[in-house]
Amino acid sequence: AEELFKSPLPARLVVLSACETGIGKAEAGDDFLGLARSFNLGGAVAVLNSLWPVNDKGTEVFMRAFHENLSKGPGAAWLAARNATRDAGFPIYVYSAFVLGGSVSR
Repeated sequence: AEELFKSPLPARLVVLSACETGIGKAEAGDDFLGLARSFNLGGAVAVLNSLWPVNDKGTEVFMRAFHENLSKGPGAAWLAARNATRDAGFPIYVYSAFVLGGSVSR
C-alpha cells in the first residue's frame, strides 16, 4: 500500500481477487490504511476487494460473472456476480466477502 501511494497506478477500476485484499489498519483519526485507499488516492475510481479468505471456486464464479457484466458498469457487475455466486449455491460468506468501493456508476 505504501508503494502504491508513493508511485500511483491510476486506473478506472482495480480488481483485487485475492483473499483479504480489503484488510487495512486504522490510524489516528479517520485514516484507514490499506490497498484500496492507496489505489483510490492514486486515481482509481473504484476498487473491488475481499475482506476475508474466500473459496477458490466461489471466487472464480464471482469474478467470471463480474467481468462478463462490466459493460453494464461496476455496480451492476457486482450485483450480477453476487447473484451468480448465490444462484450457484455458494453460501453468503463467499460472495459477501467482495466489496466494491468508490464510484460505481458507468
